[in-house]
Amino acid sequence: MNDKIFMSYSWKDMRIAVKIYSDLVRNGCILWRDAYSVSYGKDFNKEIGQALQECKGVILFDSSNSRYSKYVRDEWRLLNQNDDWKNGAKQISICLVGDKTVTHSAPELFENHNSFRYFDFSISNLTNLYDNDRTYHLGISGLCKFWDVKYQSLYPECTQKDFEEELSKFNLQDIDKSILLREFDVMQTRFEQKFPGTTERLGLFIKECEHLEIYCPTLTLQLGAEYAKAGLNSKAKSILLNYTDTYNNDPRGWRLLASVLYDVKDFEGALSAYDKTVRITEAIEGDKVSKKKSGNLFNSEKNMEFLPLTKLNRISTYLQLNQLSSATEECKNLMSNQKHMTEFLPQHFLVFNEILDTLNMKKEQRECLDKALLKFPGDFYLNHAMTKLYFVENNLESTLACFDRLINREIFDLEICAEYLSILKGHAMNTKFEDVLNKTLDYIPSSELELYHYGYILFLKGDIKKAEQYYQRSNNTLLPKYREIWKN
Repeated sequence: MNDKIFMSYSWKDMRIAVKIYSDLVRNGCILWRDAYSVSYGKDFNKEIGQALQECKGVILFDSSNSRYSKYVRDEWRLLNQNDDWKNGAKQISICLVGDKTVTHSAPELFENHNSFRYFDFSISNLTNLYDNDRTYHLGISGLCKFWDVKYQSLYPECTQKDFEEELSKFNLQDIDKSILLREFDVMQTRFEQKFPGTTERLGLFIKECEHLEIYCPTLTLQLGAEYAKAGLNSKAKSILLNYTDTYNNDPRGWRLLASVLYDVKDFEGALSAYDKTVRITEAIEGDKVSKKKSGNLFNSEKNMEFLPLTKLNRISTYLQLNQLSSATEECKNLMSNQKHMTEFLPQHFLVFNEILDTLNMKKEQRECLDKALLKFPGDFYLNHAMTKLYFVENNLESTLACFDRLINREIFDLEICAEYLSILKGHAMNTKFEDVLNKTLDYIPSSELELYHYGYILFLKGDIKKAEQYYQRSNNTLLPKYREIWKN
């Protein structure tokens, strides 16, 4: 048995799976994931079977998608026959990534599946670049603890090392320092265990420290961060405005303030804060003397890790303000910076791709997706984005080839199946149409959106009566694009 942890997931849950994968790897876990661990030219099923046999444990991304997935069910069929799994030598952690009621109503993958404790990611915000999402933070920190690694968030919050370094600047007796560190540790544990009232306790702790004339900026920064995670934006804004006024050259405070202002739709304020974040971060990175003198507050490598994402959010803010020329210029600068692009995760590439599409920057859009797929060749959503780009370019051959790869990996997304079938039917590619149609009709729709797309697929098949039944069952008013087709 090796030290690797096997990821068992449906490709429908790719985005949350990649996000969790990235954080686990960054914090020291060794993971086996099909898209990255299977070599080209190797037998896919054989490699998966061997990985399941040799791994020390499994992370299951639990949803109705995974429970109905042929591939995930095959993985658990092999696991249920494994002696190490039967006698408890292999550990398992479950990440709930789908609605609990829907997930638990689907067939179980192993005995007493629904009764297992899980880490809840079911309402995490996948579009948030800074992970200031309380559900996600609690889930990932608990998951890291389960696998015996310490979770260090990319989020600009206070760590024990930060606090201890700031306390060292004050003339404290050892016993006083020990009491303060113990209280800090208790609060972090309370945050991890979701104890109510911990944020208020942190506020009181800050006041107690200030009463003793001990000023620790990262405690205040964490207080603002915790209010932001809880969605209490007015409190977070008030704290962070005071913080940035006091610690004007700390990019962490400006970055977090920008995120809060963006959430409350103060786009002018957000843009100003993002500008300040970029200027300070680049100044710190460029000034080696300042870096040596500034201490922990400004010397964190995390500031540079955040820089490309800060610029990405600044572009989004330009778009909100309809400052298209500024957005275009920022996109070009970001594309030309190879270091920034290497730090992107799949969700960042997807956001950037959507921005480039909005600005009609097709050349840069292609370049962005080429870089993304070079780094993440197995990512479903990136491949789908490239498929759409080929289609817009009227490159039928490449469009069909991309769709074919997506469909053959797993019948993943009924909307994608509907798009593919529509193109095949429109170009009278009848044999291929029937082949894809037969695969698609085996799928069981499990959500309102899937019912809607399944109805459209039946419409393409020519079963108008049954298509109308699925369309009515979906009752989906958010996607009216097929309604006119039904009328005709």
